[in-house]
Amino acid sequence: MPPVKDINLLEAYYKQFQKDDSGGIGHLLFLIGAFAFFLIFSAILITQSITYSIKVDTLKTEVQTKRITVDKIKREMFIVKLFEIKKAFIDEKFAENRKLKDVLLTVEKLLPVDVSMESLQIEDGKMTCNLAAKKLESVVQFVYNVQNDSHFTNITFNGASENEGTLNAVVMAEIAK
Repeated sequence: MPPVKDINLLEAYYKQFQKDDSGGIGHLLFLIGAFAFFLIFSAILITQSITYSIKVDTLKTEVQTKRITVDKIKREMFIVKLFEIKKAFIDEKFAENRKLKDVLLTVEKLLPVDVSMESLQIEDGKMTCNLAAKKLESVVQFVYNVQNDSHFTNITFNGASENEGTLNAVVMAEIAK
């Protein structure tokens, strides 16, 4: 006969309805650990979020400062461009005036003493002179001087007309570039 075990039915009945406390403590420790991990992870995320927020605010401030500087540079570049345009215009007018001065000094130098200039018109690179003289030779001398000067090309002289003892002549020439 097999050995017979003594079973205490009351104790078995009691153990059947009794909870196992070792599993409950393990679950409680797991929950506490998970909660601690969640708290640490949340703290790290909040810290990073605050750090990134501060960095973003700093970058926004830097961008605004740089934008102000860029706008200032654009305004200054616009002023420089306007200055360069104005300077080019002034230089062009100065060169034109210098050329006109050269032409006037040359005409004055080429004009014989006994010839007077009634009018002088310089327009679009062309010169028109209305001359008055006592002798035709003086007018012809002026035309000859103008023809032999490098400042003038295509000289036109159609003769002189007499008016009350004075010869009047019109001399036209193109001003060389």
